[in-house]
Amino acid sequence: MTGQPVLVVGVTGKTGGRVAAELERRGVPVRGVSRTSAIPFDWDDPHTWPVVLRGVGAAYLATPTVPDLAAAQATAFVSAAVDAGVRRVVLLSGRSATAGSKRMLTLERAVRDSDADWTILRPSVFDQNFSEGNLRDSVRSGVIRQVSTGAAKIDFIDVADVAEVAATALTTDGHLGKTYELSGPRALSYAEAAATIASVTGRDIEVVEVEPTQWAADALAAGVPPEAVEWSLEAADGVRNGFYATPFDDAARILGREPRSFKSFVHAAAAAGAWD
Repeated sequence: MTGQPVLVVGVTGKTGGRVAAELERRGVPVRGVSRTSAIPFDWDDPHTWPVVLRGVGAAYLATPTVPDLAAAQATAFVSAAVDAGVRRVVLLSGRSATAGSKRMLTLERAVRDSDADWTILRPSVFDQNFSEGNLRDSVRSGVIRQVSTGAAKIDFIDVADVAEVAATALTTDGHLGKTYELSGPRALSYAEAAATIASVTGRDIEVVEVEPTQWAADALAAGVPPEAVEWSLEAADGVRNGFYATPFDDAARILGREPRSFKSFVHAAAAAGAWD
């Protein structure tokens, strides 16, 4: 890598901030952008793209949550990035692509069909969903309501490990044209994950699995956009059908160590006061 900065799109998100921090730890110059950054970036406003791309050598892309809404913007953005001289692109995808999600595969095509040197990351469900997202409030309340997955297991992964893999793919050789399936060392059901949190924190936590139709109705009534509800149901289908149940070894090979365990995450999150 040269001394050119690495662009981190979505620097305020779960992965983006950690990717930027990991790059900085390695002494790599970073240009982290979002709608609220000093140099603002908006997926829906191409006029904001040229300035953030100027002088950049590589880019990490974390797109909007619902992939079919992001695919068109990502295709146009990657094309603009290549025209601006960006050579390497690392895209945050997800395990849903492994499960055959047409939405997520369309998003991946934005980089696969480009002239960039690309790497695609397909992480499992993040550990940090329990400590930084809506599930944090559920843990605090003692009741986690989830769309039913038949108590299927998930190979949850720590976002810090995803960020470390991303930083490695952005700054070292041997990762171009690769798609990495990223998972933690062990698969757990939501009930087992909740029991782990309960054992560390002393909280009573119940997991309630809600039939998909009822869950969707409840989410829509709470104001969740229909496209986000559809995407959540599709992801739950992937969990239910076992695509998240068997850990992969890609993360361990790239990290040179075992990924962090869910229990390690819980101890760290509890020590940081995530559920206080």
